[in-house]
This record gives sequence, C-alpha cells and structure tokens, in this order.
Amino acid sequence: MNGALLPSVGEQVEVSVSDERSYTTWVDAVEGDLLSVFTPHDVLVGDLPDVGTPVMLRWHSHRGRHFVDAAFVGTHDDGGRQWVLELDSSVRIAQDRRYVRGAGGEVLTVSREEPALGPVEGVAVDLSEGGLRGAFDPASVADVAEDDVLTVDVLLDGQSVGLAATVLRVLPQSDRTDLVVVYEPDDRTATRIRRHVLEAQRLARQAAREE
Repeated sequence: MNGALLPSVGEQVEVSVSDERSYTTWVDAVEGDLLSVFTPHDVLVGDLPDVGTPVMLRWHSHRGRHFVDAAFVGTHDDGGRQWVLELDSSVRIAQDRRYVRGAGGEVLTVSREEPALGPVEGVAVDLSEGGLRGAFDPASVADVAEDDVLTVDVLLDGQSVGLAATVLRVLPQSDRTDLVVVYEPDDRTATRIRRHVLEAQRLARQAAREE
C-alpha cells in the first residue's frame, strides 16, 4: 500500500459499514496496512462491527474523492477508544470534474527509481492538471503496478514538464497498455498544463468547423 495516497493523521474520513451505516471520524494513526480512527461519536454499543466486517473508507483531497476497502479488526485504547481497520485494496480516486481534461498525442516518458524502470516512451491519450492517461508498448511497462511512484515527463509545446506521479490504474488494451496516473503539480505547472489543454481544445473545435 502506498502511504502517500492514504489519509494523514488528523484527517477527516468517512467509514461505511453498510449502505445504511456511515460514520464521520478522524484518523488517529497509520502503520503499514493498519489504520486507526477515533470511534465515531454517534455509534451505538450494539452497532459495533464484528471482527472481519468489511468497511469502505472514504475521504476527499484536492485531487478527488478517495476510496479504499478495509476490514474492521478490533478496537484499542490510547487516550480514547479507536477502531482499527486493515486495508485490503489499492486506493481508488475519482477525480474532481473541475479539471479541464483533453488534448492527447503529446510525447511522454515514465521512469521509476526502485525497481529501476526506463525512461520508457509513450503517448498521452488525454491529460489534465491532476492526471493523465498514456499509451505504452505492453512489454515496456509489464512490471508497472497500481500505486507505483513514477517520474513522468510530458512534452508540452516543445518543452518538457516533469511530474511526480502515482499509478492509479493499469489498463491492458489489445495492442498497448494504458497507464492512468495522478499528480499534484505546483500552481505554475498546473496553469501551464491547463492552458495547453484549452488551446488543444480550441484548435480541435476550429478544425471541426473547417471540415
């Protein structure tokens, strides 16, 4: 599990025990695949989940809504009662629609420090200020997995933009493998990407009108 994607201590989260039972609480500790949250104030004694009960953990960040599956493994006291959850899936992110997404066709490369990878060249399918989808030769990214941390370099208007990214999805296609990655650029880089995407959209509309 990539800790960089998990909620931080003190962050507000929602724990869903079932479709009818969801509780708002805060993160107390994160240790590997174990995450402790403060027992929600509105939980009745009879509503305490059984050990092994599957739960869904949700939280928000500027990159979107985060989801991860977990299991309730018990409680413990450390100045207050906490629930202990064991995470059993990768973090999933539903990106906020405020990002302008589009363009495509940009040359990009991805690389990874450990285990060493690349740089591997691919082509952007689409991109936004918060993430991109790139197409690659399947053999070149065969050992890339969800939650891997990559360095992504995208060629925008003749200049390379470097981004620290996390793999959200690996999507095998008939003739290629697509990687969906998310990142958190600084304001200057985000503005640059946004302007590039908007200009690509403008040119596409202009070309469509001229056909």
